[in-house]
Formats: sequence, structure tokens, C-alpha cells
Amino acid sequence: MPITTVEREAADAQGSVSLFFHENKDKLGAPSAKVFGVSNCHVLREDTSVEYEYKGAGAPPQHVRLAGFRRFQRGLGEIKVSIGGYGTDADLLAREIVELEAKPKSEDLEEAAEDEAAVEAKREKLAKAKKDIGVLEASYKDTIDNQWGDIARRNIGHVDWAPEISVDVQSRKYTKDIGTFEIDAAKFKAQFKGNVVDLGSKFTPRQLTDMFYPQNGGRTTFKFPTNRQLRTNGCVTRELLAVPDCFDRNGEPCLIVMKDGNTTDLTVGRYAGLEAYLCDNLGIESIELAIYNYDTQSGPFSAKGDSGSLIFDGQGHMVGILHSGMPKGGSNHVTYATPAWWAIEQLKLKYPHADFDRTAF
Repeated sequence: MPITTVEREAADAQGSVSLFFHENKDKLGAPSAKVFGVSNCHVLREDTSVEYEYKGAGAPPQHVRLAGFRRFQRGLGEIKVSIGGYGTDADLLAREIVELEAKPKSEDLEEAAEDEAAVEAKREKLAKAKKDIGVLEASYKDTIDNQWGDIARRNIGHVDWAPEISVDVQSRKYTKDIGTFEIDAAKFKAQFKGNVVDLGSKFTPRQLTDMFYPQNGGRTTFKFPTNRQLRTNGCVTRELLAVPDCFDRNGEPCLIVMKDGNTTDLTVGRYAGLEAYLCDNLGIESIELAIYNYDTQSGPFSAKGDSGSLIFDGQGHMVGILHSGMPKGGSNHVTYATPAWWAIEQLKLKYPHADFDRTAF
């Protein structure tokens, strides 16, 4: 889910939601119905050098919003392009049907049956194309009529907790760049499904499946979900991250992973089992999970604006939370992430009763 915040709008800063969780009990042990979203601290806050915590009723909320200006406009453009594409398909199908119906009926029974079947198949495709156009046009009209273009109408919650970015927590040297926001129940409750990723239509089921099996044999790593929605569940263990049990097309150990981000949408990459040791200009060292582009033809795994995206394997197990990358040209050559198992540990220190697996509000 693409997000931005009121505080970061001036900088046109955008990012993604990593995951959701239910609080269950508050810090005093009282039952809590609150649901929180997780992203990077630097996505949610402008000042990342000090801890932020929402003080409750009466304190000014730091609003979180669905999609920044650029992402919203891109979404409208994508709807228009899709409508145009389906319109082209519908026009071609209609003309093909007219030609087939005008064709003299063959005296060959088999050929005549094939022509009738072809007409029926094209009618079904035409009906589906028209239905898809109707759905998209209704979606576009709803977006305009309800003035979703006004970013203030896209508030979905407020920042609850955003600790300062650090790399010295518990001497792990992992980058702690996380923050949470309480989501607006009225806007989520009816449609909330928990932590699921819509795999969309960027890849066909066959394309995506083939990418998870660059070599024959080995364990089952991915099955395309029947509804295109992959549920995330649990974390890849520290042990498996250290010694991946799958292999790329060159026979090198790796985990094939995905992420769905604000900028580059659904992408596939490779985690090779090697942690990256980084040192910035101030001499601060950190340890990161390094995710490489799938291959030289696949395009970048991530780009600016994808921060906060959850990285997960083909079975929905969480691998890491994306926070930065090593640029090469206009995109990232290597993507850096904080291990998910460790990020969950940090969240549970703040929200000890957090439940990451519920499927309803």
C-alpha cells in the first residue's frame, strides 16, 4: 500500500506499508481493538534523529495518507491506459466476430464447428472486455466524484510510534528504521483482510512461477494463489537467511523473493545469503540483508519511493523490510533491508501482545 504523511508532503516523500498488526492489549494490559500499520521511520517522519510517540487525545496527530500526489496521479493514468487497452481489444474482437459471422458456412462439418466455436469464444472475450471497461470506468468516476484527488480526504490514520533511526541496537548492527501508525477503523474495517499481497497482473502465473524455479528439483517454493492474493505469514528464520536452501540458474545458493512497492510495484529479486557490511561517511557501520536484481533483464528490484516495502518469499514468509539501496543509474543495483525476524522482535518490545496473523479487523 503506497503512503505518504502530512509532515513529509513538502518533500514529496513517499513509501509503502510493510504490514499490519493488532495490538490486542495496550501497555497497561487493557484490551485493545487498535490495528497498526508498519513502515520506515524515514517514511513517516521528517526528523528521524529523535523518537516520536503519539501522546493521545488532545495531541496533534501526524496524519498518514494513502498515496502521495505522484502515486495518485499515476494510478489515475493507469486506469485510463487500461480502459484504452480493453477498448482496443473490444473493437478488434467485435470486427473479428462480424467477419466470422459473414463467412459462408463451410460444408465441412469439422470446419463449420470450429468457426462456430471461434465466434462463441470471441463473444465471451468481448463480454469480459466490456465488463472490465465498465468496472474501470466506475472506479475512475468514483475516484473523481468522491474527490479523492484532495489528499486531505485520503487520511488513513496517524503516526503512533517512530523511534529514531539507529544501528547500534543490541549490538546487532542492523538498521532500525521502523515506525507505526494507527489506522482509521472506519476506513479499513469492512475490507480488511490482514497481511496479503495482491500479485496483480504485471506477471502471468506462469511467468512468476518460472522465476521461482530457475532450476528443476528442490523444495516447493511458490504456488500461484487462486485469487492472486498471497498471504504473508511468519518470518524466514535467521538460520535459513544464513544458509539459503534454494539455487539460482547458476547453481548459487539463494532465496527468490518479492516485494510490492510504491514506485516499482511487484518485483522479483535474489537474496544470496550474504549480509552486507556498510559504513557511511560518518563512519557508522551497519549490517543489512542485500537483495540483488533477479537478473540483468528483469529491471531494478526497487527504486526511490519503495522504502517500507515488505520483502517476502514465495510462500509468504517475511524476509525483510526495505529501507534503502545502492543506486546505479536511476534505480537500485542492490537493495538493503532489515531482517524481518529482528524487526518483529523490535515491534514486540513496544507492542508485546501484537498479533500479525489475524485476517479480520
